[in-house]
Amino acid sequence: MEPLHDLNGTPLRADRRWRVTRSALHIEPGLDFSDWVRVGRQVAVIADSAAWWIGDWLNFGRRSYGQRYKQAIAETGLEYQTLRNYAWVASRVAVSRRWDTLSFGHCAELSVEEQDAWLDRCVVEGWTRSELRRRLRLERQRQRQRQRERLELLPIALTVAAERHQRWAAAAAFAGKPLGEWIEDVVDQAAASALDDDHTVAAGQRPLVAA
Repeated sequence: MEPLHDLNGTPLRADRRWRVTRSALHIEPGLDFSDWVRVGRQVAVIADSAAWWIGDWLNFGRRSYGQRYKQAIAETGLEYQTLRNYAWVASRVAVSRRWDTLSFGHCAELSVEEQDAWLDRCVVEGWTRSELRRRLRLERQRQRQRQRERLELLPIALTVAAERHQRWAAAAAFAGKPLGEWIEDVVDQAAASALDDDHTVAAGQRPLVAA
């Protein structure tokens, strides 16, 4: 098995000055700062790699044995949505596209169509996940603006209770978007999900559910 690397491409190596158990990280006294930093990198890489491992494990189980999310929840102690997210990302990112210098979180931000263009840029530019997210948000805003310029816009008026308006505004602020743009995104996602569900049912396929 090839050794793990940190996000700088440095191979991770074992060290007797620290060890892990099921519920603790044990560090020997006197560890200097640079080694403490290295330990943090190693632990972070293990945590990040585990997301890929679990996703691949789930997808293998689905292909080999059918839907087994109840079993996976029992074996891992993780919630269904967490497992579903791991499997979803792992199924959409080929192993050849999983750069050692990029995290699981980088790939989780991207659709299949976006991977070729954006993953390479992340590697070359050294972008963090937060920087990738910021660049994607700007690019998607530009794309929406270009679409608005090409399409005839039809106004839609919404009248909602003050409490609902405040809740929506808070969610939009959390996502870093203007309220109108956030509403557009949520409605677009709901429409895509509804149309996908209709297509799935029409094709006689069952959507992914916990077994």
